[in-house]
Amino acid sequence: MSARMEDSQSVEELLAELYGGDPDNFVGRRGALVRQLRQGGRVEHARQIAAARRPTVSLWAADHLAEFAPSALDALLESGRRLREAQVAVLEGGAVKDLRGLLADHSDALQWAVDGAASFLDSRDREVSDAVRRRLQTTLRAVSLGPPELGEALAAGRLTAEQEPEGFGGFAGVIVQPPAPRPGTGRPKAKPAPKPSQVRPDSDLLARSHAAKSAADAQARLARQLEAEAGELGQRAERLTQEAKGAAAVAADALRRATQAADHAERLAQEADRAAAAVETVGH
Repeated sequence: MSARMEDSQSVEELLAELYGGDPDNFVGRRGALVRQLRQGGRVEHARQIAAARRPTVSLWAADHLAEFAPSALDALLESGRRLREAQVAVLEGGAVKDLRGLLADHSDALQWAVDGAASFLDSRDREVSDAVRRRLQTTLRAVSLGPPELGEALAAGRLTAEQEPEGFGGFAGVIVQPPAPRPGTGRPKAKPAPKPSQVRPDSDLLARSHAAKSAADAQARLARQLEAEAGELGQRAERLTQEAKGAAAVAADALRRATQAADHAERLAQEADRAAAAVETVGH
């Protein structure tokens, strides 16, 4: 990257280029860029770049969706937008014709996007483990149903951190409208329409939403903990397997040497028997 390019590029563009490269040499490229920015007098930009964290393999793949599988990314963001709008409408007391269809469309688009990101990793000779697929699915779902700026960052290839789903937390500030009167119950007495600032959310619904979010957050934390523990157990199992292989090799070598020693002892015994027989013959 030339000094001229640095002078003309925004921090967002620099981040997109930084995160677009291979994670294996991320730290070195980040350090070189920070030094060049400082030398060029862009101290604040250098500070922001220095704070960028090394991306995981799944985040690296997600940031290449716009380049590698643009149709899948567009379908994911569009289906996520429509599903989120439908969920907001439901919480506000509106009617949604085909919520199940919207959920199915979003699920299909999410799988398509995960497959596209996995294909990118395959093209770079990277193993796509189940854990990587799970992290891709979690991040892409959260981005597609999250604030628009997350989708914009993903589309620009500068998503800088994996994401977790919000649960119902994204709808906590939605104003819930009172239900319409049921047919045959008569119209309620007319009251002055409240000003928008006077309309209050349904406290029971919001309490359930917060409880659902807390439960979802707790499950997400537990899942991350279990995933980390599973990774540690896997590494330990691999070490034990290697140690067992080494012990088996040592045991096999010891058995081989013991067999050779037994054969040698047998030969010596036979020679001793022959010698004893010869001495006995001479004596007679």
